[in-house]
Amino acid sequence: MARTISFAELRAFLHDMGFVEDTVRGEFLRFQHHPSDTRFIFRAYRPTDRVNPGDLVAVRRFLDERGLMDPAEFERFLSKTPA
Repeated sequence: MARTISFAELRAFLHDMGFVEDTVRGEFLRFQHHPSDTRFIFRAYRPTDRVNPGDLVAVRRFLDERGLMDPAEFERFLSKTPA
């Protein structure tokens, strides 16, 4: 993976893909993409926190497995310079 990204960047990326965000038991953040029945559950990151590399690997893998995004395309997202 090219660089670390903030949770705010990942959140915006998932929202742009049509994921809906809510909380689970007030402790975790859940992102759901209803058309593909894909969901991600993350610890309660703050917007400025750097996303754990394991979480990024899981997102890349499931986006690929669900046919939502090719892994190379996800890598391009990770290598973009933040705005």
